Amino acid sequence: MNNLKYSKQIYEYMPISNKILLQHIEDLLQEYFSHDLRIEKTENQTRLTVGEPRIWIEYNEDFEEEILMGVEHRSCGHYGTKNDLVNTFFNLLTKRIRICRSFKGTSCFYETLDIELSDNRFYEFWSAGGFSFYFWKTTTTQIEFLEPYITNPAFERRILDLKIAMR
Repeated sequence: MNNLKYSKQIYEYMPISNKILLQHIEDLLQEYFSHDLRIEKTENQTRLTVGEPRIWIEYNEDFEEEILMGVEHRSCGHYGTKNDLVNTFFNLLTKRIRICRSFKGTSCFYETLDIELSDNRFYEFWSAGGFSFYFWKTTTTQIEFLEPYITNPAFERRILDLKIAMR
């Protein structure tokens, strides 16, 4: 594993490359989630999967990334910058998640997955929906909260170090 404290000093003088950033993310996940981390590497692609619900980050040899939670996912193109992508990935691990499902009868026709930022403010990570064939039935909403996967100040400080290095 790389020593991030040593690396942080280096990055104060030079920008962090994609390859080094992704290696630091992998090292950080191995350190804090060694019991619950699955690493899958192929010839040109790497996927890091953490726990249940499965949260994963995947990248290829050209360092095009996407982050996922369960089947929901976003690619770097949806975020605009690598910094936004990494922030969202770590927010999925360290923030509370709200899942809202809308039903007509027993049929779910709309679902959102939101990340709680602060003070009951949420950022929509993913949504999917369609037309309900049961349009005449009453709409009911089911809301489920998933607690943060990790609440560790040392982990959050390490994330902050990575974010500073990405500037």
